[in-house]
Amino acid sequence: MIPRILLLVALIALLAVILRASDDDAVLQDPSGTTSEQTGYYLRDAVVTEFGQDGSIRLEMAARRATEIVSEQTIALESVSVDYFALPGQRWNLTADAGSARPGLNTVELSGNVVMTGGKQTLPEPAVVRTERLTLDVRSQQALTDAPVTLGLGPYSLASTGMRADLKAETLRLESGVNGLFQP
Repeated sequence: MIPRILLLVALIALLAVILRASDDDAVLQDPSGTTSEQTGYYLRDAVVTEFGQDGSIRLEMAARRATEIVSEQTIALESVSVDYFALPGQRWNLTADAGSARPGLNTVELSGNVVMTGGKQTLPEPAVVRTERLTLDVRSQQALTDAPVTLGLGPYSLASTGMRADLKAETLRLESGVNGLFQP
């Protein structure tokens, strides 16, 4: 009689575990007791290429890890590199420790050691922008931040808080607290 009761209890426990694991709407909880959002897919060494209407590469994004966050409808990225071709002859490379993007890649948010390098091929040296966070808006072809920024162009260096780069118009505006160092 006791073995049957133990078997029944074990079956009920197994059924409870299966039902809990298959609940797609459940919020996951990590060992520290904090809750985290449910993830969809995740990819390692992911590369996404987006093409323009003329068939040329418009954007190529690579990440060591990409994880879909279902509830926020975003893709969380680790060790991100983005090659963005705003105009013919113009290539921008952006790297960051982390980032996020929405499906469709219209906006890419980058954070942690963000470095944006590039410009026109006719420049003698590439422009280098360094900041802690930056938004690349692919639709409007702009890169913006309200964080502290350092802009380097050859031996010249400027620092400010905030920046707006219009990659289509090929202009860059430093927002406030601009400080520069120009060495001959």
